[in-house]
Amino acid sequence: MTGTSTSFVPVIDCSVLRTDPADPALTEQIEEACRDFGGFVASGCELTATGEAFRQARRFFELPEEARRAVAADHNNRGWTEHRSETSHGREPDVKEAFQVGCDLGSEHPLVRAGVPLHGPNRWPELPGFQVGVESLFEQIQGLCRGLSVPLARGLGLDSDGLCKHLAEPYASMRLHRYRMVEPETPRTGDEFGHAPHTDFGLLGIVVQEEGAGLQAERGGEWVDVPGGGDLITVIVGDLLAWWSGGRYRALRHQVPTPRQRDRYSIAAFVNPAFNRSLHPLNNAEAQPQRCGKFILNAAHGSKPLRPVRTAR
Repeated sequence: MTGTSTSFVPVIDCSVLRTDPADPALTEQIEEACRDFGGFVASGCELTATGEAFRQARRFFELPEEARRAVAADHNNRGWTEHRSETSHGREPDVKEAFQVGCDLGSEHPLVRAGVPLHGPNRWPELPGFQVGVESLFEQIQGLCRGLSVPLARGLGLDSDGLCKHLAEPYASMRLHRYRMVEPETPRTGDEFGHAPHTDFGLLGIVVQEEGAGLQAERGGEWVDVPGGGDLITVIVGDLLAWWSGGRYRALRHQVPTPRQRDRYSIAAFVNPAFNRSLHPLNNAEAQPQRCGKFILNAAHGSKPLRPVRTAR
């Protein structure tokens, strides 16, 4: 197991997760990366469903607009969002379209019957093989996050299950993205992005990229390319994990510039504790606990709580 740096982004061999997720050397590297950078690029994770998920993403986005619109996103954010329809972080709409899934809950599930926001059934297009291909990667990513929860927890001085126990019934989602190519001769503006600069609202973000530059992360006030492709998986600390860690881990600010040579595809997943799970920030007895869902909804609507002062190592 080795740790290297590419474009100033920590790259960590995580293959030992399969045999010893509590490995001290892995814990030390992940703790340092999350403390100083806000995440890392993991290698050796063996997400075998990645290639098929990208193939299915291309098939979906190549469908006629009428077919994509038939599964337009509902009030639970399940389904397709059209090109330039999201303005979540910048002044101009993001130059992308997306398809989102979550934990597939039927109408009789207790959380759905209780009207808990952002919970419900997924919306699937009439595209043979699409659901299986997408769900396979979604399940593998959730398994990866459970494995990563061990060194993440131990890096905070907790027992190995200190974080994983909160992920038993996760609030999780996954998005397939197509970033539309902008013609090379089109003048660049400071407000146009594939995805404008932001931090993720929740606990952990996982980004799977194709080969080549796309995702960028902020380090020392500069934007650096995050390597992708092959078996490389980007692990991103979100606002909720930064808050819950008492400031020990930092949320990673990142962006996606508009592609200039071809359309670009990526897959991003977000894994959080159960929506109604209450968390208390570590090493801060005076702070009030918060329910995970409320934290995420508040952050999504622009009312992020102040992050606590970072604790000493």
